[in-house]
This record gives sequence, structure tokens and C-alpha cells, in this order.
Amino acid sequence: MSTQLFFEDIEQGQEVGPLLKGPLTSMHLMRWSAAIENWHRIHYDAPFATGHDGLPDVVVAGSWKQHVLAQLFKDWAGRGGWLRSLRFQYRGTDACGATLGARGRVIGLERRTGFGLVRCSVELSDAGNASNTLGEAVVMLPLRGGDTVPEPLQPTEDAVPCAVARSPLSPAASRLLGPHQTSQVGKWSERQYAPEPVERGAIRRFAQAIMDPDPWYADDAAAQAGRFGQIVAPPLFPLHALRRAAGTPDPLSAAVADPHFDGFGQLSTILGLESLDLPLKRFLNGGSDHTMFSLARMGERISVLSRYEDLYVKDGKDGPLVFAVIHSRFEAEAPAAAGRRPLLSTRQTYVWR
Repeated sequence: MSTQLFFEDIEQGQEVGPLLKGPLTSMHLMRWSAAIENWHRIHYDAPFATGHDGLPDVVVAGSWKQHVLAQLFKDWAGRGGWLRSLRFQYRGTDACGATLGARGRVIGLERRTGFGLVRCSVELSDAGNASNTLGEAVVMLPLRGGDTVPEPLQPTEDAVPCAVARSPLSPAASRLLGPHQTSQVGKWSERQYAPEPVERGAIRRFAQAIMDPDPWYADDAAAQAGRFGQIVAPPLFPLHALRRAAGTPDPLSAAVADPHFDGFGQLSTILGLESLDLPLKRFLNGGSDHTMFSLARMGERISVLSRYEDLYVKDGKDGPLVFAVIHSRFEAEAPAAAGRRPLLSTRQTYVWR
């Protein structure tokens, strides 16, 4: 964790980072899959990754890579700052054995009442090679002599996503989305709840899996002396809080009957969305747009509302691609408190090919 930064300390073009992680072994990748109960086989099953999906090896999970970006700016902002938003696209995969480096650069400064906004470009690359992850982050920094950035922050009206350019489609691509799929767009799910409240062990395993040693995630004395007064979870923890509840069908049993089952079929079920039932069997994470309002605490119950916000097809070099943009709003409920506290609003793009 860096010394506390103030908005007045920041200059246009200033570099942020780098933050290095790796080399990433198959054990690192498996630890992450186990910590969040993500059984997508391309992250640990080498024969499936290479033979079924045509990848060079098992690949680093996009769900893991985003936490490196979040830690970079969380640490840079200091204890009184706040990582407000993070958006990025995955433009390629990173294979097992990679050493990933996250870095950013200040591209915009705006002074507000009580704090300053710092806009940064961000990239994640493998040991100096071309970056496979690119995006932007917005960090809120305190003014010198002012207060820390308040938490929780309150959501504003959701921004309207930018329209995606639609090109004429091949007949094969145009047949992929029928009434069943397109009718799902815009429908909010019923509220889905994490099966258990946030607990110390889950935060510990999560922090170890993202390789973030922040004492606020595990050390009672350090956490109690900090701004939140208790142990908190990492900023993007809510994304992975909804797991398969005890007594529900085991999704891995499908792998016995279907060799093409990729292990990721539980996404729509966990979020309360209907399955798109697409004929495409290969799946990738395309990127995300996160806005952070608060951090989860031990004992709180996390819930989410989700919807398919957009659904479209593009022709790729190896065949048609289906893109689904899922918008989710995560909130926390404390046992002795009335109402819910906003944690995170996110738009995540998934790609079937």
C-alpha cells in the first residue's frame, strides 16, 4: 500500500504501477478456480483447452485478471482514496506461465467539491509483450487538508451504454438469435442471494487467490484501526459471492454425460437469468465495466439483480460470435440494519463462439 496520495500531487501523464503477478503456474490457476467455484475447464483442463477450444494451453481466467487491475489502483489511491470505476476489454488470452504486469497512466484530472477525480488508462501485459487487456479507471482522491473520500457512495442514474456498430451478418450468424434469445433482453431477474453471509474464511481464500496481502482483508488489529473499523472484502468480491447452494444439482455431473460441457453452464442459473441455449460450445470473457460504491463486510448477505442488457452477433474469422452484455447490481444486507447498501454495478460481456 502506497503513502496516501492527494489530488494536488497528481500530474497529467503520471505513470501508475507497474504491479507484477507471476509467473502463474497451473496451481495458481486452480487455486483461483477453487476459491470462486468457477469450473470453466479452459483454466485447468489442458486436454480440453487445447483439443476442444483450440487454445495453446490452459489460460489465465479473465475473472482473475481484473483483480490485478483493481489492486493496482486501490493501492495507488491510498487508504483515503477510492477506486470508483474500472472498465476494460480482453483482446486476447494469457497462457499458463505468464508474468502479468498491470500499469496505468493519468489521462484526465478534474477537481470536484471535496475530492478530485483522476482518469487513467490501464493495460495488462505479459512480460513486455503486446497488451491483451486495455481499459480505463477512475480514481477518487482526497484534497490536501480535506476528508477521505466517503463510503458508501450512492449510485446515480445508470449510464446508457454505447451502441455497438452492427455490420451485415452472414446467414449462419443471423440464424443464431431467435425469439427465445432476443425476448430475454431487458428483463430483470428475481433477486438472487448468496447462500451464506460473507465470512472470514471466504475473504481469506479470495485474497490469497488474487495475491493481494492487504491486511484489511485478514488482520483484525489493522482493519479495526482503518477507515472501516473491521475486516472488509476486496472491491470486486461481490462478483463471485453467489455460489451453488447446498442440496442443488452439481453442474459438474454434466461433464460425465457430455464431453463438450465446458464447466461454465451455471452462470445464468446463479444470476437468475434464463439460459440462452446457444448451439455454440466455446465461451470466453470479453471484458467488464464496474462501478464501485462500497466494500462488503463479514456477516453481510450479498444479493444481485441482473438482466441481459444487450445481445448481438458478429462474424468472426473462425465463424459467428454471440455477445451477451449482462448488467448486474450487487447489494449488501447487514443482520441488524434496515435496507440494502449498494456495493457494485457491473456490465460484463461474454462471448460464445
